[in-house]
Amino acid sequence: MGLALPTETNRPLCQLAWYLGTRHGTLKDLLHKIKRAMNNGLRVSHDLAERSADDLSTDCQFASLAFQQGLLANFRYVRAPRRVLHVVCSRAPGALNFFPGSWLERYLEESPRRARPGIVEVQRSVQVSLPTGEDFELDIAAKDSSGKLLWVEAKTGEFTGSIPKSARVRRILDLPADRAILVLPEVSAAVCESLRTQYGLWTVNLDGWTELVGSLATACATQPRF
Repeated sequence: MGLALPTETNRPLCQLAWYLGTRHGTLKDLLHKIKRAMNNGLRVSHDLAERSADDLSTDCQFASLAFQQGLLANFRYVRAPRRVLHVVCSRAPGALNFFPGSWLERYLEESPRRARPGIVEVQRSVQVSLPTGEDFELDIAAKDSSGKLLWVEAKTGEFTGSIPKSARVRRILDLPADRAILVLPEVSAAVCESLRTQYGLWTVNLDGWTELVGSLATACATQPRF
């Protein structure tokens, strides 16, 4: 199997993705509105009247950080008569890439680095030449100190059509199920378990991913495994 590793690294975008991934439960409503508005009207009015002070701060901070990176055209928080965050979306290439899905890939790339800095080699968007002669892209590829591969796929939209191909690639790569991970941010734990059983991919939502990275990082402290 041949690997072609990318060279692009944008630390501010990785940090923004980390902010979104670690606060996804709070930010997912705003994220969904931004994704819809990018294709229809570009403007979002996000009602924060019933949200806690912490949630309000998280939403506004995310809008500010995204604006600083050129991913939003503008934003404004109005306190009265009702607390509302107004966002003007951008159709810049970076925004069209980040909000629909690359944020998740960047977050998954960042997670093992922060869990155990220096323990693993992690790359995003890795081009692979399979033994069958096919070309395939691994969303995230990581290697432990013994050179064993960990493959992570990220899906933020419709995923049922792509899972059979991912399962086939896992078999071609001869990876154990627990080293071929599929992350579906908002899918229930029960559905993840069903998909795991059906396709042989270690399927988790974002809560499951957080637990998984923590357990793998702990294992690294005692043995050379991711």
